[in-house]
Amino acid sequence: KLPAIVSSRTAMIGILSTFVLLPLSLLKNLSALGFTSMLGSGGLLYTAFMMGLRYMDGSYSPGGKFYSLISPNALPTFGTKPPNPILFLVLVSMLGTAYEAHFNAPLFYKELKNNTMKRFNLMVYVSFIISIITMSAVTAFGFLTFGGSSAGFILNNVPFDS
Repeated sequence: KLPAIVSSRTAMIGILSTFVLLPLSLLKNLSALGFTSMLGSGGLLYTAFMMGLRYMDGSYSPGGKFYSLISPNALPTFGTKPPNPILFLVLVSMLGTAYEAHFNAPLFYKELKNNTMKRFNLMVYVSFIISIITMSAVTAFGFLTFGGSSAGFILNNVPFDS
């Protein structure tokens, strides 16, 4: 059994924020985050790929390979609840937060090799296009797989053992 401090979500958020995120946010140079940034991007692409694969092979559909492992509150539901248009605002809010990096733009520009506005704009456009495509894929495959039961963080729907 894990000690209470490590099994508490609130305590872990506090510990990680204090001893990992705070020191990282105080860095003067972002190059130290290059490896972990690529690791995180790879994880996101892997998630998009696996969500697509699991949607296509029907693993989480009734009768699917992993359907019996899904917790009852995360079971796929389609057409059982009337649509709530207000929930669209939650998506808009999440998208606004997901693409919020403007405060780092001067630092990104400063650290860009051969930093010209043309190169910086190209980096921004390509980055946003890749982000939009990847996030849209995860969102679409997540909803197509779990429907109305889709959690805000879609991996909360996915059984640990799958």
